[in-house]
Amino acid sequence: MKKFAKACRHFNQKIKDMRTQKLRAIFKKVNQMLVGYYHYYGITDNGRRLNELKHRVERSLFYWLNRRSQKRSYTWEQSPFLLDKLTNRAWNSNEHPYRTNVE
Repeated sequence: MKKFAKACRHFNQKIKDMRTQKLRAIFKKVNQMLVGYYHYYGITDNGRRLNELKHRVERSLFYWLNRRSQKRSYTWEQSPFLLDKLTNRAWNSNEHPYRTNVE
């Protein structure tokens, strides 16, 4: 649990620091970080934690991307469309052979 909480804080801080960059750069960097996390922690029976991390990264992206301007840039309904750009590779069930599909 300590490592998971630390990883969540790390992702949140990185996204906060990158919020002024272009979306493509943000998505590319977060994708690299997620793939690395999945390769390191993606063992059998760890699918629930990986999905929890996915959800927390989604919430963090939604929060910090909406803080880029004074008006609300994205709605929660738009977030799956935006996250498809990010998530196509990072949490594809075929990306890591040990990842279990737990929704």
